[in-house]
Amino acid sequence: MVQKLDNMEFFSVLENSNSPVVVDFWASWCKPCKEMEHIFLEVSEEFNKSIDFYKLNVEQNESIASRYNVSNIPAFLVFKNGEVIDKFTGKRSKEELIENIERNI
Repeated sequence: MVQKLDNMEFFSVLENSNSPVVVDFWASWCKPCKEMEHIFLEVSEEFNKSIDFYKLNVEQNESIASRYNVSNIPAFLVFKNGEVIDKFTGKRSKEELIENIERNI
């Protein structure tokens, strides 16, 4: 399951998660972001609660995108214990996204 995040809850989610967290930084005008939406959802379902999946709209949450130097989207950041342990950008196949996430858990 993918949940939406905003500025108010972002850091709380990272600090309180016992699982790795993957955040999809996206925007409504971004075609590759829209193309990745269903892939991100499918991948989240495959990990069956062993990893928490979130989406963060960069237009509505510019300060967080800036803090993590997100300048290209879609961008996927993997967090563990509140710290970024990996970052990858751009459209990916389902298999590539899974590989990118698995190398961090």
